[in-house]
Amino acid sequence: HWAMELARTELIRGRFFAPSIYFSCEPVACKVEQHAHCSAAVLMRRLPYSTRLDRLFANADCDAITELIEKVLQCHRLVTGSLQPSSATTHSSLQSSDERLIKVVRARLGTRADVILRLWERILTARERVLPEIRARDAAGRSKQTHGDLSPGNIYIERDTVYFLDPCVAFPDLFELDCANDWAHIAVTLASMQTIFTPETIIARCAQEAQTSDHLMAYYFSRVALVRLTMRQLDQVGTHEEVGDLRTLVRIGLPS
Repeated sequence: HWAMELARTELIRGRFFAPSIYFSCEPVACKVEQHAHCSAAVLMRRLPYSTRLDRLFANADCDAITELIEKVLQCHRLVTGSLQPSSATTHSSLQSSDERLIKVVRARLGTRADVILRLWERILTARERVLPEIRARDAAGRSKQTHGDLSPGNIYIERDTVYFLDPCVAFPDLFELDCANDWAHIAVTLASMQTIFTPETIIARCAQEAQTSDHLMAYYFSRVALVRLTMRQLDQVGTHEEVGDLRTLVRIGLPS
């Protein structure tokens, strides 16, 4: 059953990043329009909402924010080193994912797609400019089984332990990318919470951690921000201010 397979995938991938949180996947009986239906759920340890990164940032001063950022970076550095290598190439995975998203945008947003599509055109141009470095990193084994969705709601810190929850499971072509993509997720997450650091400073810091050029990290940063913006537009969620903030972040990493 597809629901159980999806749950198993989430369990396996979740254990890469938070092994003590993910327990098992279990069948779930439910009703859909008065008809019995079998689904599946992943059994996890519940973490307090107060330990979620965006909640911790909301109540932190400058020194505490700096300490939280360093904890996240240190933990992700350790996790990245243990991720499984991938046989896929980052370039092919990005190409497949981008083409699919652009197709969905055109089909579902109609005339409202113009702004998003223009940004995607700029992202595709930016990708061509950094393609030699992407291919060089693929050849060096940088493509791995990455998380793929390190948004603010998926990072928790409890008693100095950082947990990365809810890895991407719906889009298989995003499972296997350059680990720099995960660093870009962290960079966008930190920038979107408007910390004491500028987005440019965060990009440079994550580029250092991922051992990439600033240009490549800026491309990944803009692409991640655009993916988040695209999903919000497709799902029609997020405030006007949040959408505007994401558009600003997309443009930060794009060449003028």
